Amino acid sequence: MSFNRNSDYRRNKNTADIVYAFANGEEQRFRKTEDGRILLIHTDKHGDVTTRKVPNSEMTGAQVDELKKFSDEDYHLTDKKDVREAKHCVPLEGHEDEIADYEDSVEDIYMRAYEEENGESDPRTIENVMAILDECLDGRHKEWFILFHRDRLSARVIALKYQVAHTTVSRALMVMDKKLRKMFWVSKKICSKTL
Repeated sequence: MSFNRNSDYRRNKNTADIVYAFANGEEQRFRKTEDGRILLIHTDKHGDVTTRKVPNSEMTGAQVDELKKFSDEDYHLTDKKDVREAKHCVPLEGHEDEIADYEDSVEDIYMRAYEEENGESDPRTIENVMAILDECLDGRHKEWFILFHRDRLSARVIALKYQVAHTTVSRALMVMDKKLRKMFWVSKKICSKTL
């Protein structure tokens, strides 16, 4: 990936100003003068510049120095992260023909091999998990279980969403976990006896 010339890091890198660029093309700069006063320089999308003095009650020189140090570090880390992510990603544009050549995904190949080897489908597939949840849990409890385990919502958030006490959700989740563990333990024990 080439260097992003419009990044916040690039705009702030070689200046003592704090530069904020907006999506509509406007830009604001906080500039500290030699006498310690702060100027706010606004450039609109047409290139017109307006300047105003910022009173010390809004922002002091020490605050500008502290904010500049923080923003430079934050912009640099964000820019490094963006570059690192871009280097490890392959854009799909231009590769449509290659993608169309692959009929089976890695998951499909794995599932087919597992079924041929074991004579049954892998119990870890989403379809099998949902079938087990359908068998063991009623509608609301199934929703709570999915919100808690898949969506990583806390019992309190789930309780707020369903307008019940959080202890109700917590207890129900514990009961569901025990019920599912028991079901898997029994099925595991039956399978090991038949082998």
